[in-house]
Amino acid sequence: PISENLFAGLFTGVDRVLPHDGPVMDYSYPLGVMVGYRFSPLHTLRLSGYYNKWYMPDLGYNLHQGTIDVDYLLNLTAYLRGYNPQRRVHVSGVAGVGYIHNKYFVKHHSAFKGQLGLNLDVAIGSNLHLYAEPYVAVTTGQLDLYEHVTELDFDALVGVRAGLKFTFNHDKYFTNDSIFNGNLFFELS
Repeated sequence: PISENLFAGLFTGVDRVLPHDGPVMDYSYPLGVMVGYRFSPLHTLRLSGYYNKWYMPDLGYNLHQGTIDVDYLLNLTAYLRGYNPQRRVHVSGVAGVGYIHNKYFVKHHSAFKGQLGLNLDVAIGSNLHLYAEPYVAVTTGQLDLYEHVTELDFDALVGVRAGLKFTFNHDKYFTNDSIFNGNLFFELS
């Protein structure tokens, strides 16, 4: 069934807009949800949505941001070492695009972005995965809503996402001889 290749999850992390000649944007801690579909052991498509609140100390206000991303993940571990359904750790390359909408009081601004990253996925149960994903992104417009003239009409972002992913492939890729058999923290310590 189609549900065997579906997954959903929650994530948070830390984001940073790289400094430029505009006002400084503090670190932000997004909260988001995601759903995805694994087309094959190598190819996955993921849709995520998240909320960020950026504090801008130079201006003394918060900028609220909603983002929707569509990402393609290529399982590099399976590509380079062959697919093994009992493998618990996977590294995937991530490439994606996103839509960003910023709001400060009545002022609104939208931008698009492109992003690249690496996804480290660790199965901790038959349907549960932890993941971490460092990334870099470039936007089509400035995110700070500050009306200033700069040589840059884009922003660059860096960050790390971390989350919990639930898969619907009930025990299909999980066997009793796996080291992650319910005593994960005991066995790894």
